[in-house]
Amino acid sequence: VKTDNVSPMLNRFSNWMKTIKFFCFILRMGYKPHTLFRYKKITVKEIKLTEYFLIKIIQKMCFANDYDSLFKNNKLVDKSDLKNYCPFIDKYGLLRCTTRFELSDTLSYDAKFPIILPAKCATVEKLILYLHVTQLHAKTNHMMAYIRQKYVLMKNVRELKRILNKCLTPRCIQP
Repeated sequence: VKTDNVSPMLNRFSNWMKTIKFFCFILRMGYKPHTLFRYKKITVKEIKLTEYFLIKIIQKMCFANDYDSLFKNNKLVDKSDLKNYCPFIDKYGLLRCTTRFELSDTLSYDAKFPIILPAKCATVEKLILYLHVTQLHAKTNHMMAYIRQKYVLMKNVRELKRILNKCLTPRCIQP
C-alpha cells in the first residue's frame, strides 16, 4: 500500500475509532471472500491488526528514510532522530524501540518493546485523544504512564501536553 494514497483517508475522520472502523472495512474489501462477513461486526483482532496497519503507515510517512534503512540493512544514519531509541522492525512491520526491560519475564511484549510514535502527526493526536477519553480525561502524568505501557511518543511530555490541550470536553482541565 502506498502511503500517498492512504494519507488523505487518515485525515478524513476526527475520531480514532471512526478511522479504525473505516480502515477495517477497507481492508475487508481486499480479502476475496469478503461477502461472507460484510455485515458482521468488527472483531477485536481486526481492530488490533488495523491499528497496527495504520501505525505502520504513519511510521513509513514520518520516518521514511530511517524505515527504509532499517528494513534493508538494520543500520541507521548517525543524524537520525531514532538513533537513541535503538529501533527495530517487528513481525507486523512496526518500528519498536529496545528498552531496559527486554529481559523481563513478567512484562508484556508491548511494554518491553514499545511502538515508536512520531511527534506532530494528526493521526497520532487522534490516537492520544482517544486514549485520553478512555482513561476518563486523565491528567498528563497518568496519561504519560498509560501511553508508555504500549507506545513511545517522541518529545514525550511536551508533545503530550500539546495534544491534551486540544481536548474539547469542558470539564477536562489540564495543568
